Amino acid sequence: MPGLEGSRYGLGPVLSKLVVHLDTLLFIPLMTAAVYLLVRGIESPVALICRIALAFFVVFYAAFEVLVGIGTGVLVNDINGLPPSDEAAAAPLVEDFTSNVLVGAPLGVLTSTGSVALIVALIAAGVASAAPPEHLARSRSCSACLGS
Repeated sequence: MPGLEGSRYGLGPVLSKLVVHLDTLLFIPLMTAAVYLLVRGIESPVALICRIALAFFVVFYAAFEVLVGIGTGVLVNDINGLPPSDEAAAAPLVEDFTSNVLVGAPLGVLTSTGSVALIVALIAAGVASAAPPEHLARSRSCSACLGS
């Protein structure tokens, strides 16, 4: 990655943090796909809630990850490239950026929306996959009526 070689804090810390957040961007859609597979073929209101919540999760949490994870890493890397006299003046930019109401953890708009959406999706997936499908419930009750 260009510019990382000159980091005052060393190549390792900035690069390793960027790699972690870039990997997370790969895992967000994979987690979404795994939960989606749990409700595949289930047609119920709870499964629909799960699918909608998954859409919110993937959009909002990926945006949070890009801004906080990658954006902060790039900002820190750029500050590391400044002369020492300017570095001290620019350091509060990182704090201001990460404490912004849109991205700030733990109650930023993006992180809160993404996290709540994932929790809703997981609970809905569990409820939807635990409930027997409607056609199986009917066939079981018919078998009980016929004495089979």
